[in-house]
Amino acid sequence: MRHKPDVVEYQLSNISLLQSMYPESSELDVSPHCLSDYMTLESSPSTSVSSNQLELLHTTSIDQGELGLIITLPLDRSRVEMNMRQPPWLTRGEWEQVKDILPSTEGELVVEYLLETMDLIRRRVSELPKYQALEEDTKPDLTTTAKPKSCLQRVWFWFPSLSSKEKRRDLIEFAEEHLLTGFLLAG
Repeated sequence: MRHKPDVVEYQLSNISLLQSMYPESSELDVSPHCLSDYMTLESSPSTSVSSNQLELLHTTSIDQGELGLIITLPLDRSRVEMNMRQPPWLTRGEWEQVKDILPSTEGELVVEYLLETMDLIRRRVSELPKYQALEEDTKPDLTTTAKPKSCLQRVWFWFPSLSSKEKRRDLIEFAEEHLLTGFLLAG
């Protein structure tokens, strides 16, 4: 597939810029297939490659944990697209609320787009109920001395007598009030 030389040059400059910003392979991963296409296009932008886009994986951290962004560079238009992988610290429902990212405008610099996208993701994650509760807990209390907070990630409770529907319903309502997630297995 032949591509417009100016678009290919734009996307190649985006890759070079990203590689200079994130030189570690743990920060920016270029797949071998993408790398071979990149080398082909870099040596001769007018040649054809097997794919109509180049994909990179950018791994970064925010306050809540590590996340991965798939950066897609289409070779038929001068824009950048990103998709967020679901991190293990977000439930499927929370990820659905956070993941929608619009593509960049035509010709927008990849750096600006990446930074704006990261700010958007940070803002969306911090607005999730479980992280708002954590932010309120970490606000300084001037009446008591500061004590270190710990964060539990997984806890198992065993209740030998959850035989009635009312008891199970009460436990589920209690968990929702305290922003706990999980499941209840009775029997």
